[in-house]
Amino acid sequence: LNQIESRYVPGRGARGYAPVYLFDPLGKAFDDLEVSKDKASLEAMSKTYDEENGMSEGEIRILAVPNQLAFSPSEVRVKAGQKLKVVFDNPDHQIHNLVIVRPGTENEVGLLADQMLQDADAYVRGFVPDTDKVIWATPLVNANKKVTLDFTAPKEPGRYPFLCTFPGHWRVMKGMLVVH
Repeated sequence: LNQIESRYVPGRGARGYAPVYLFDPLGKAFDDLEVSKDKASLEAMSKTYDEENGMSEGEIRILAVPNQLAFSPSEVRVKAGQKLKVVFDNPDHQIHNLVIVRPGTENEVGLLADQMLQDADAYVRGFVPDTDKVIWATPLVNANKKVTLDFTAPKEPGRYPFLCTFPGHWRVMKGMLVVH
């Protein structure tokens, strides 16, 4: 056997089974493959993964998925009023930002960002429209760079969209901040 099938947890995006290969096409084992041998090592691996991928207490890690105009994770859950550090990592070859907006306003904010193409200072402003619909934003983050900023979650529970407002990106590059 050369593959295991992993089932995605419902509610986190993808559904169904995805193959995970244990060997390359020539049958050589991957050098850096770690397989848990018992429950304790699986739990330790899970904790390490969570800490490295945006699940640690007091910090959110979001990255721009290379070549996909997508965020990972696409959904982040926080407590109302929680003070956090947001790490936005851009390993993609394009410029991106991360903008959190009021519920139901992502299309309006995205269209305003597109209109900024005509503004001479659009890059300086990070393609973040001057509107009260924007709750929080990073600057533009160049390829293979990251930024860490303070963020306080909204006090009102709800579903707050986040998107990249670089012109055109917002139509597909979006996610959801769930405040509970």
